[in-house]
Amino acid sequence: MDALDSSPLQSIMIILFLWIALVSVIKRLHLERYGLEAHFLYIIYRSRRINSLLVRLASWSPFFWRTVGNIGVAIAFGEMSFLGWLLIRNLFNFIVDLPSASPMIPLIPGVTIRVQSLPYFLLTASLAILFHELSHGILCAIEHVRVKNSALLLAVVFFGGAIEPDEDEMERKEGMERMRIYAVGSLTNLVMGFLALSLGLLLRGSLPEPLAMTLDWIYFLCINLAVINMLPVYPFDGDGILNVFFRKFEKRGATLRTITGGGFLALLVSNMAMSFIKFGVISF
Repeated sequence: MDALDSSPLQSIMIILFLWIALVSVIKRLHLERYGLEAHFLYIIYRSRRINSLLVRLASWSPFFWRTVGNIGVAIAFGEMSFLGWLLIRNLFNFIVDLPSASPMIPLIPGVTIRVQSLPYFLLTASLAILFHELSHGILCAIEHVRVKNSALLLAVVFFGGAIEPDEDEMERKEGMERMRIYAVGSLTNLVMGFLALSLGLLLRGSLPEPLAMTLDWIYFLCINLAVINMLPVYPFDGDGILNVFFRKFEKRGATLRTITGGGFLALLVSNMAMSFIKFGVISF
Protein backbone atom coordinates (compact mmCIF):
# COMPACT_ATOMS: atom_id res chain seq x y z
CA MET A 1 0.00 0.00 0.00
CA ASP A 2 1.57 3.31 -1.05
CA ALA A 3 1.26 6.73 0.57
CA LEU A 4 -1.64 7.77 -1.64
CA ASP A 5 -3.61 4.71 -0.56
CA SER A 6 -2.79 4.96 3.15
CA SER A 7 -3.58 8.67 3.54
CA PRO A 8 -7.34 8.35 2.89
CA LEU A 9 -7.42 5.24 5.08
CA GLN A 10 -5.71 7.08 7.95
CA SER A 11 -8.16 9.98 7.60
CA ILE A 12 -11.12 7.60 7.71
CA MET A 13 -9.77 5.88 10.81
CA ILE A 14 -9.28 9.23 12.59
CA ILE A 15 -12.81 10.36 11.68
CA LEU A 16 -14.28 7.07 12.94
CA PHE A 17 -12.33 7.33 16.21
CA LEU A 18 -13.52 10.90 16.81
CA TRP A 19 -17.07 9.90 15.87
CA ILE A 20 -17.16 7.03 18.36
CA ALA A 21 -15.75 9.33 21.06
CA LEU A 22 -18.41 11.99 20.32
CA VAL A 23 -21.28 9.47 20.43
CA SER A 24 -19.93 8.04 23.69
CA VAL A 25 -19.71 11.47 25.34
CA ILE A 26 -23.27 12.38 24.33
CA LYS A 27 -24.63 9.10 25.69
CA ARG A 28 -22.54 9.30 28.85
CA LEU A 29 -23.76 12.81 29.68
CA HIS A 30 -27.39 11.94 28.80
CA LEU A 31 -27.69 14.95 26.51
CA GLU A 32 -30.94 13.63 25.04
CA ARG A 33 -32.71 15.71 27.70
CA TYR A 34 -31.49 18.75 25.77
CA GLY A 35 -32.72 17.35 22.44
CA LEU A 36 -29.39 15.84 21.40
CA GLU A 37 -29.64 12.13 20.55
CA ALA A 38 -26.65 9.99 19.63
CA HIS A 39 -26.96 6.78 17.64
CA PHE A 40 -24.30 4.58 16.09
CA LEU A 41 -24.80 5.97 12.58
CA TYR A 42 -26.03 9.49 13.26
CA ILE A 43 -26.51 12.29 15.78
CA ILE A 44 -29.71 14.29 15.68
CA TYR A 45 -30.61 17.53 17.40
CA ARG A 46 -34.31 18.30 17.83
CA SER A 47 -35.38 21.73 19.01
CA ARG A 48 -38.45 23.94 18.96
CA ARG A 49 -36.05 26.78 18.24
CA ILE A 50 -35.79 25.48 14.67
CA ASN A 51 -39.60 25.68 14.40
CA SER A 52 -39.42 29.23 15.73
CA LEU A 53 -36.79 30.09 13.12
CA LEU A 54 -39.04 28.73 10.36
CA VAL A 55 -41.97 30.81 11.61
CA ARG A 56 -39.81 33.97 11.77
CA LEU A 57 -38.53 33.44 8.24
CA ALA A 58 -42.07 32.83 6.99
CA SER A 59 -43.41 35.97 8.69
CA TRP A 60 -40.98 38.30 6.93
CA SER A 61 -43.02 38.25 3.71
CA PRO A 62 -45.76 35.63 3.27
CA PHE A 63 -46.61 37.05 -0.17
CA PHE A 64 -43.01 36.56 -1.31
CA TRP A 65 -42.88 32.97 -0.07
CA ARG A 66 -46.23 32.10 -1.69
CA THR A 67 -44.99 33.62 -4.94
CA VAL A 68 -41.85 31.51 -4.69
CA GLY A 69 -44.04 28.46 -4.06
CA ASN A 70 -46.21 29.25 -7.09
CA ILE A 71 -43.12 29.56 -9.27
CA GLY A 72 -41.91 26.26 -7.83
CA VAL A 73 -45.15 24.50 -8.80
CA ALA A 74 -44.97 25.82 -12.39
CA ILE A 75 -41.32 24.80 -12.69
CA ALA A 76 -42.08 21.41 -11.10
CA PHE A 77 -44.43 20.44 -13.93
CA GLY A 78 -41.80 21.68 -16.40
CA GLU A 79 -39.15 19.54 -14.68
CA MET A 80 -41.41 16.46 -14.84
CA SER A 81 -42.04 17.00 -18.53
CA PHE A 82 -38.33 17.56 -19.19
CA LEU A 83 -37.39 14.48 -17.17
CA GLY A 84 -39.88 12.30 -19.05
CA TRP A 85 -38.60 13.55 -22.40
CA LEU A 86 -34.97 13.12 -21.29
CA LEU A 87 -35.48 9.52 -20.11
CA ILE A 88 -37.33 8.50 -23.29
CA ARG A 89 -34.82 10.19 -25.59
CA ASN A 90 -31.81 8.78 -23.74
CA LEU A 91 -33.23 5.25 -23.78
CA PHE A 92 -33.82 5.60 -27.52
CA ASN A 93 -30.20 6.71 -27.98
CA PHE A 94 -28.97 3.68 -26.04
CA ILE A 95 -30.72 1.48 -28.59
CA VAL A 96 -30.05 3.26 -31.90
CA ASP A 97 -27.33 5.90 -31.30
CA LEU A 98 -25.05 4.91 -28.41
CA PRO A 99 -22.51 7.77 -28.81
CA SER A 100 -25.34 10.25 -28.12
CA ALA A 101 -26.52 8.45 -24.97
CA SER A 102 -25.67 9.84 -21.53
CA PRO A 103 -24.91 7.39 -18.70
CA MET A 104 -27.29 7.62 -15.75
CA ILE A 105 -25.83 6.10 -12.63
CA PRO A 106 -26.51 6.45 -8.89
CA LEU A 107 -23.98 8.37 -6.81
CA ILE A 108 -22.44 5.81 -4.43
CA PRO A 109 -19.49 6.95 -2.27
CA GLY A 110 -16.46 4.75 -2.89
CA VAL A 111 -18.02 3.19 -5.99
CA THR A 112 -19.20 5.85 -8.44
CA ILE A 113 -17.67 8.68 -6.40
CA ARG A 114 -13.88 8.61 -6.04
CA VAL A 115 -12.29 8.93 -2.60
CA GLN A 116 -10.74 12.29 -3.57
CA SER A 117 -14.19 13.60 -4.55
CA LEU A 118 -15.89 12.52 -1.31
CA PRO A 119 -15.29 15.77 0.65
CA TYR A 120 -16.89 17.83 -2.14
CA PHE A 121 -19.80 15.41 -2.48
CA LEU A 122 -20.48 15.25 1.27
CA LEU A 123 -20.32 19.02 1.73
CA THR A 124 -22.51 19.88 -1.25
CA ALA A 125 -25.02 17.09 -0.56
CA SER A 126 -25.31 18.31 3.03
CA LEU A 127 -25.96 21.90 1.97
CA ALA A 128 -28.44 20.82 -0.72
CA ILE A 129 -30.45 18.70 1.72
CA LEU A 130 -30.31 21.29 4.52
CA PHE A 131 -31.68 24.16 2.42
CA HIS A 132 -34.14 21.82 0.68
CA GLU A 133 -35.68 20.81 4.01
CA LEU A 134 -35.63 24.33 5.48
CA SER A 135 -37.56 25.64 2.49
CA HIS A 136 -40.20 22.93 3.01
CA GLY A 137 -40.45 24.05 6.63
CA ILE A 138 -40.92 27.71 5.72
CA LEU A 139 -43.78 26.88 3.33
CA CYS A 140 -45.36 24.67 6.00
CA ALA A 141 -45.38 27.72 8.29
CA ILE A 142 -46.82 29.88 5.51
CA GLU A 143 -49.63 27.39 4.82
CA HIS A 144 -50.31 26.80 8.54
CA VAL A 145 -49.22 23.16 8.53
CA ARG A 146 -47.77 22.18 11.89
CA VAL A 147 -44.22 20.86 11.80
CA LYS A 148 -44.06 17.98 14.29
CA ASN A 149 -40.30 17.65 14.24
CA SER A 150 -37.52 19.91 13.06
CA ALA A 151 -34.02 18.58 13.40
CA LEU A 152 -30.42 19.05 12.41
CA LEU A 153 -28.69 15.82 11.45
CA LEU A 154 -25.05 14.80 11.60
CA ALA A 155 -23.92 11.43 10.25
CA VAL A 156 -20.13 11.06 10.64
CA VAL A 157 -19.03 13.58 7.97
CA PHE A 158 -22.49 14.32 6.57
CA PHE A 159 -24.94 16.89 7.87
CA GLY A 160 -28.39 18.08 6.89
CA GLY A 161 -31.86 18.84 8.12
CA ALA A 162 -35.16 17.04 8.53
CA ILE A 163 -38.67 18.50 8.55
CA GLU A 164 -41.64 16.31 9.49
CA PRO A 165 -44.99 18.01 8.81
CA ASP A 166 -48.21 16.85 10.43
CA GLU A 167 -49.63 14.37 7.90
CA ASP A 168 -53.25 14.95 8.94
CA GLU A 169 -52.93 18.70 8.40
CA MET A 170 -51.17 18.09 5.08
CA GLU A 171 -54.05 15.87 3.96
CA ARG A 172 -56.53 18.65 4.69
CA LYS A 173 -54.66 21.04 2.42
CA GLU A 174 -55.81 21.13 -1.18
CA GLY A 175 -54.60 22.48 -4.50
CA MET A 176 -51.86 25.07 -4.59
CA GLU A 177 -51.42 25.22 -0.79
CA ARG A 178 -50.16 21.65 -0.68
CA MET A 179 -48.34 21.70 -4.01
CA ARG A 180 -46.35 24.77 -2.95
CA ILE A 181 -45.00 22.89 0.06
CA TYR A 182 -43.89 19.96 -2.10
CA ALA A 183 -42.43 22.08 -4.92
CA VAL A 184 -40.33 24.62 -3.04
CA GLY A 185 -37.54 22.20 -2.09
CA SER A 186 -36.75 21.39 -5.71
CA LEU A 187 -36.87 25.08 -6.64
CA THR A 188 -34.41 25.88 -3.84
CA ASN A 189 -31.94 23.31 -5.18
CA LEU A 190 -32.42 24.63 -8.71
CA VAL A 191 -31.60 28.18 -7.60
CA MET A 192 -28.56 26.95 -5.65
CA GLY A 193 -27.31 25.09 -8.73
CA PHE A 194 -27.63 28.03 -11.11
CA LEU A 195 -26.10 30.45 -8.59
CA ALA A 196 -23.10 28.14 -8.25
CA LEU A 197 -22.82 27.90 -12.04
CA SER A 198 -22.99 31.69 -12.43
CA LEU A 199 -20.36 32.29 -9.75
CA GLY A 200 -18.12 29.62 -11.22
CA LEU A 201 -18.28 31.17 -14.70
CA LEU A 202 -17.91 34.73 -13.40
CA LEU A 203 -14.92 34.01 -11.17
CA ARG A 204 -13.32 31.20 -13.17
CA GLY A 205 -9.54 31.44 -13.01
CA SER A 206 -9.46 33.62 -9.89
CA LEU A 207 -10.73 31.01 -7.42
CA PRO A 208 -8.62 28.50 -5.49
CA GLU A 209 -9.08 25.03 -6.92
CA PRO A 210 -10.95 23.63 -3.87
CA LEU A 211 -13.52 26.45 -4.03
CA ALA A 212 -13.92 26.08 -7.80
CA MET A 213 -14.45 22.34 -7.35
CA THR A 214 -17.02 22.99 -4.62
CA LEU A 215 -18.99 25.30 -6.92
CA ASP A 216 -18.83 22.69 -9.69
CA TRP A 217 -20.20 20.04 -7.33
CA ILE A 218 -22.96 22.34 -6.02
CA TYR A 219 -24.05 23.00 -9.61
CA PHE A 220 -23.87 19.33 -10.62
CA LEU A 221 -25.54 17.92 -7.54
CA CYS A 222 -28.23 20.55 -6.97
CA ILE A 223 -29.44 20.58 -10.58
CA ASN A 224 -29.63 16.79 -10.68
CA LEU A 225 -31.29 16.62 -7.26
CA ALA A 226 -33.86 19.24 -8.27
CA VAL A 227 -34.85 17.32 -11.40
CA ILE A 228 -34.76 13.81 -9.91
CA ASN A 229 -36.82 15.00 -6.93
CA MET A 230 -39.65 15.70 -9.36
CA LEU A 231 -39.97 12.03 -10.24
CA PRO A 232 -43.67 11.19 -9.71
CA VAL A 233 -42.60 8.18 -7.63
CA TYR A 234 -42.90 7.82 -3.84
CA PRO A 235 -41.13 9.20 -1.76
CA PHE A 236 -40.05 11.98 -4.13
CA ASP A 237 -41.84 15.34 -3.98
CA GLY A 238 -43.02 14.91 -7.55
CA ASP A 239 -45.32 12.13 -6.36
CA GLY A 240 -46.86 14.46 -3.78
CA ILE A 241 -47.54 17.13 -6.42
CA LEU A 242 -49.16 14.72 -8.88
CA ASN A 243 -51.15 13.12 -6.06
CA VAL A 244 -52.79 16.50 -5.43
CA PHE A 245 -53.26 17.10 -9.18
CA PHE A 246 -54.81 13.67 -9.87
CA ARG A 247 -57.36 14.10 -7.08
CA LYS A 248 -59.34 16.18 -9.56
CA PHE A 249 -60.05 12.99 -11.48
CA GLU A 250 -61.65 11.32 -8.42
CA LYS A 251 -61.71 7.52 -8.82
CA ARG A 252 -59.50 7.54 -11.90
CA GLY A 253 -56.90 9.63 -10.09
CA ALA A 254 -55.33 6.72 -8.20
CA THR A 255 -55.05 4.71 -11.42
CA LEU A 256 -53.50 7.64 -13.29
CA ARG A 257 -51.03 8.19 -10.45
CA THR A 258 -50.00 4.50 -10.51
CA ILE A 259 -49.59 4.46 -14.29
CA THR A 260 -47.58 7.69 -14.34
CA GLY A 261 -45.32 6.67 -11.46
CA GLY A 262 -44.80 3.18 -12.85
CA GLY A 263 -43.92 4.55 -16.28
CA PHE A 264 -41.36 6.99 -14.93
CA LEU A 265 -39.84 4.34 -12.66
CA ALA A 266 -39.55 1.87 -15.55
CA LEU A 267 -37.84 4.52 -17.71
CA LEU A 268 -35.38 5.41 -14.93
CA VAL A 269 -34.48 1.79 -14.16
CA SER A 270 -34.09 1.02 -17.88
CA ASN A 271 -31.73 3.97 -18.35
CA MET A 272 -29.63 2.96 -15.35
CA ALA A 273 -29.48 -0.68 -16.47
CA MET A 274 -28.40 0.31 -19.97
CA SER A 275 -25.79 2.66 -18.50
CA PHE A 276 -24.16 -0.18 -16.55
CA ILE A 277 -24.40 -2.57 -19.52
CA LYS A 278 -22.93 -0.14 -22.06
CA PHE A 279 -20.53 1.93 -19.95
CA GLY A 280 -19.89 -0.08 -16.77
CA VAL A 281 -19.15 1.73 -13.50
CA ILE A 282 -18.23 5.38 -14.02
CA SER A 283 -16.63 7.32 -11.16
CA PHE A 284 -16.77 11.05 -10.58
